[in-house]
Amino acid sequence: MMDFPMARVIDEQACYDWLVELLHPDGLCCPRGHPVAVAGVHKRHRAPVLVYQCNGLGCRAVYNAFTGTMWANAQWRPSQIVQLLQGVAQGKSSAQIAREIGIEREYVMKRRAQLQGNAFDALPVFPPARSGI
Repeated sequence: MMDFPMARVIDEQACYDWLVELLHPDGLCCPRGHPVAVAGVHKRHRAPVLVYQCNGLGCRAVYNAFTGTMWANAQWRPSQIVQLLQGVAQGKSSAQIAREIGIEREYVMKRRAQLQGNAFDALPVFPPARSGI
C-alpha cells in the first residue's frame, strides 16, 4: 500500500521530495549515472522541480527528477501528480480527479492509462499451472 503525503498535498516541496524518493530510491542522478552532487542547477523556473546540468567527466547532460519517466515532458506541479496517484489508487473517476487537480480530463485519462499499463507490465509472470499435480 502506498502512503501519500496528504496532510502536505498543497506543499509543492513536500510532494516533490516524496516523488523523488519514489522515482529514485537510490538517489537522483543524471541519465548517465553521475550523482546529482556533481551537477549544477541549470534552471529554476519550475521550482521545486529544478533542472540540472551534469558536470561529470564530459557528461553535460541536462535533466530533472522526471527525466526518463512518464512525467518527463509534463508540466504538472508535483502536488498535481501526487493527487492523480492518490485518486487512481482510491478508484476515483478521471473526471473527478481532473476537477480536483485542475487538469483537463483527457490529460488525466492519458496519464491514468499510462499508470495502469505500467502496473500491468510490472506484474510477475507465472508459468501456467500444471494439471494433475
